[in-house]
Amino acid sequence: LWFVEDVAAACAIAVASELPPINGSCTTSAVVLLLCALAHLAYLLAVRPFQRRLDATFAVTWAVTVVLVGLCAVVLTRDSGNEGASVALGWLIVVHSLSFFIQPGIAMCWAAILWHRRRAAPRRTDSSEATTTDAPNDVGAPLLAGVPTLHDAGKEGSGAASSTPAAEPAVAVRNPLANA
Repeated sequence: LWFVEDVAAACAIAVASELPPINGSCTTSAVVLLLCALAHLAYLLAVRPFQRRLDATFAVTWAVTVVLVGLCAVVLTRDSGNEGASVALGWLIVVHSLSFFIQPGIAMCWAAILWHRRRAAPRRTDSSEATTTDAPNDVGAPLLAGVPTLHDAGKEGSGAASSTPAAEPAVAVRNPLANA
């Protein structure tokens, strides 16, 4: 759902920025852009759709910069000679554009740090899986190495006999893939 809202907000802001002037003024367009940006920011703050902090931080940062761009647009449509709003608009666009390169850079650095930490961390073993008395060759043993067949039935160590071979008869198992 957050993707649909994100794309809808981007489309609404794009449409609002291209609305034709009414009575020679672009104030309506700037106000609609500002309202769309505020609605998107409110959605991000209320729903918090991103699980990772990095993604959430940059999504809110982008939403705030778009709100501030909308605010500057409203001010500039009312007073085109406002130097402060004009300079702020320029810097906001630079910050907004640079953040699209900064986020992937931070994500790549964080991924490299996590990879290095995982590689440097000691290997954990479950006590039920491996003990210090296990032979090192046991790890690489084939899965089907001890499957008993009719030929092996009753032989010592074939896996077909019980722990007390004289007490129970041997159970023979035939490999269904042997004739395939």
